[in-house]
Amino acid sequence: KNDPTDTYNIMVCNNLQKIFFFLLAKTRTKYDRNIPPGSEAMRQLIQKLNTADTHIGIHPSYFSSEKTNLIPEEKKYLENIVNDAVESSRQHFLRFRLPETYRALYKAGIRNEYSMQYPEMPGFRAGMCLPFPFFDVEADTLTDLMIHPGCIMETTFRDDLHLPAYQSWEWYLSMWEEVKCAGGEFICIWHNDSLQSYKSERHPLAFRSVHENLINVIRQDLEDVSKHG
Repeated sequence: KNDPTDTYNIMVCNNLQKIFFFLLAKTRTKYDRNIPPGSEAMRQLIQKLNTADTHIGIHPSYFSSEKTNLIPEEKKYLENIVNDAVESSRQHFLRFRLPETYRALYKAGIRNEYSMQYPEMPGFRAGMCLPFPFFDVEADTLTDLMIHPGCIMETTFRDDLHLPAYQSWEWYLSMWEEVKCAGGEFICIWHNDSLQSYKSERHPLAFRSVHENLINVIRQDLEDVSKHG
């Protein structure tokens, strides 16, 4: 049967800027319920997503914030699959510890990090929407690990706020307008299982409609900027 969560083409074909796929690697626990990347089907999917128009990043496992030795191990496993260096990361469940997690990621070769985001509400956890370098306060050292703050994620509405998809729409527009006015990076997280097709936009889980509408708004705004300078 067709897999209803095989929605990757929807994300790839949005014609906007950088698309990142953060993929769980190797570890499987109560909280890491991914298909083992050693399976042939998963390897084929990862290799399919590793194209010139997309970026593959590591999704360090749930316990990697406590056991930082897992980070380089999982990163190397993913690099062997894509046959390329992996330099971007986003923590599973957005779990990280400062400064330990950032130090471990930097030591493992990660240079772009995408976990600075609230899991349970929209908003700007870092107080801004521009990337900034990680400054290790204890070591009094500025690193070139760039932190990219996100501001909104569909599972926040689905799993934490328990709101139907259509009630998230105003939040998406609001976050986009804030970032647009500030000239920052608009980073929103989507999960492939949330982009399944539902018959009605009023369906509680119709996040695919929200995603499509958001892409159209952003595309139109970018075209307007391009036309009028």
